[in-house]
Amino acid sequence: MREGRERPQVLFGGGSVHARKDHLAQIPLSKQWIDYFNDDESSFLQAALPSLNRGDKTSQHYVSLLRRIEWCVRQSIPPESEEGLRIASELMKLSLETFQGDEQLMSKFWEVRKLPAEQSGLYPVSNEVLEFVEKSLAYASEKDGD
Repeated sequence: MREGRERPQVLFGGGSVHARKDHLAQIPLSKQWIDYFNDDESSFLQAALPSLNRGDKTSQHYVSLLRRIEWCVRQSIPPESEEGLRIASELMKLSLETFQGDEQLMSKFWEVRKLPAEQSGLYPVSNEVLEFVEKSLAYASEKDGD
């Protein structure tokens, strides 16, 4: 999550999304990320989180968003740009669908998402990508308040 190539994150790095055939919620044998959640939450998350192995529309949408965020970071496009707003809007909509509107669980997962991959077992995402997501979401929220 912290280290990666130049920058890969929802979403999410130890390599780019297109170079790996993993689970965005990588679910390693140790399943470390599950330890942060109660049984009901972890069961829900295992079923709901996107998987590159499934290739479903939701997973593909998360991968697309991640690639767009990585591109913005590489091109020095600020999160407070029109593209940042579009990404934030899509990410919020997709996240609300994924978490079935459970904003508390979404927030709890985001905190785990920000931990180093070694501590969470989740697909590694760079700090730059995570910062882009947080700043673009904050900017979108600020714009909604105007």
